[in-house]
Amino acid sequence: MKTIDTTTNNYPQPTAELIDDIRRRLAEVPLDVLERAHHALMHEPIQAAGSILWKAGVCLCSGELYEYRKTLFPPNALVDPLTQGAPVLQNGSADSLSASPPTADDRNADRLSALQTINSPGAILLTDLRDVINRYVVLPQMVAETLALWIVHTYAFTLRQVTTYIGVVSPEKRCGKTTLLELLGLLANRSLTAANISPSALFRVIEETKPTLLIDEADTFLQGRDELAGILNAGYRKGNAYVVRVAEGRLRKNDERTPEFGEWTQEHASDFARYSCWCPKVMAAIGRLPDTLADRCIIITMQRKMAGEKCERIRQLNAAEYRKRCDDFVQQNSAAIASARPEIPSTLNDRAADIWEPLLAIADLAGGEWPELARKAALQLSASEDEMTLLGYFLKDLRNLMLLKNVDRMLSRDIVATLNPMHHRPWEDLRRGREINEWWLGWQFRQLGIRTRTLRVEEAVGRGYTRDDIEGVFRRYVPNAETHLVQPTVAEELSGDVGLPKAQEGQIQEQFDRLLKRLLADMPKEPQQ
Repeated sequence: MKTIDTTTNNYPQPTAELIDDIRRRLAEVPLDVLERAHHALMHEPIQAAGSILWKAGVCLCSGELYEYRKTLFPPNALVDPLTQGAPVLQNGSADSLSASPPTADDRNADRLSALQTINSPGAILLTDLRDVINRYVVLPQMVAETLALWIVHTYAFTLRQVTTYIGVVSPEKRCGKTTLLELLGLLANRSLTAANISPSALFRVIEETKPTLLIDEADTFLQGRDELAGILNAGYRKGNAYVVRVAEGRLRKNDERTPEFGEWTQEHASDFARYSCWCPKVMAAIGRLPDTLADRCIIITMQRKMAGEKCERIRQLNAAEYRKRCDDFVQQNSAAIASARPEIPSTLNDRAADIWEPLLAIADLAGGEWPELARKAALQLSASEDEMTLLGYFLKDLRNLMLLKNVDRMLSRDIVATLNPMHHRPWEDLRRGREINEWWLGWQFRQLGIRTRTLRVEEAVGRGYTRDDIEGVFRRYVPNAETHLVQPTVAEELSGDVGLPKAQEGQIQEQFDRLLKRLLADMPKEPQQ
């Protein structure tokens, strides 16, 4: 805590209702913890006090901490009551305080505060949103930061070309999905909860109101409704987020503008109408979302709250204040948000880069710690999206087979004969309970754009595939393929990607040799002419 010589800067005092509410929540905190929090508020950056109280089970957002800190000093004693660092007192105010002399920790905190850039209104807004989310819902790491950015994005999505979807999934019920959707509904822009809605009502309400759409129980909501799923899939990119419907008798708006070359026109307005389905969306489900929809979402996996994890029920939340602050921030920075071209982490795939770009633009504009937090969240939450598909496992096994046999080509019948006994592999579901054959193998590869060719393998001639064919599709369809482009180990072949101790290396080699000989012996041989 320092004093400086400056003119008096009067600032409003917190309301009695707010302070009473804060003190009521602090009454549950042990006395020694409360004393440490008071000391931190008077001598350290604001985050230190918030961290102490959070560990004690009480979550106060930054705005509440700033207001409570005012009550620990005489009126108008602080130079800047909203400073993130240690409080700075005006000249003469220190005489009325019985503060202890600054310690080494205080001096270090002051030095750190001087080096840090003062938080912008955007950073303070995002921090407060993160704090209020953590106050009511127990979430995995980096999810609260992501949702804080997304809430602001719902007020600015019309300024960007892509809007971000959020997918909330859980393995079981009672994991907090509905509570999270309720909280997001209070904070997001023009939120609309759709428990049950027809496709026609969906695109009409989006066209007319441009809402933030919240869909709970999506696992049952989308079941057997392919048209609705298609509308949701198309609604995240502005350029193609619309549906065309026959609308006889629809009134045509007067538009004297000459359409640009190649632009879609509506000469017969009474016959066709185009409806937008473009808006931010949250979809919650037990289990998994459909793959095509999940690929367009930032997936958040909820877990049940443990006994030691505390959160408050949603009550007395002044959501209108947060909505007003979000709207003001976007209105003041609309041009910067629209023109922003944030740096995208290189490890994100194209789809992930698209859905994270609007959030990274807001984080960069807010400044402070948020650019780094946003990219950390993008890397952490996108890592789980790069799961190996069944087809990816099949391609990996086929590639490993060629590497193990040290061949650059294989006939289809030899591939089928070798892979058929492998019923324990992850791609077993591709079989659909049947034995695979050459037609099945050809169908899988035709979908990937590869067709069989006539090959000679030693003395045999037949239809098959080369290793170059397999390597090409392997790199395209296996997430992070570069991490798999190594020679498969003996342990991987024997135990399915689970490494074994090096002490057993000799035994493993013997087992591998026997396995390989048995597989080769079982393969059909060409009859001698």
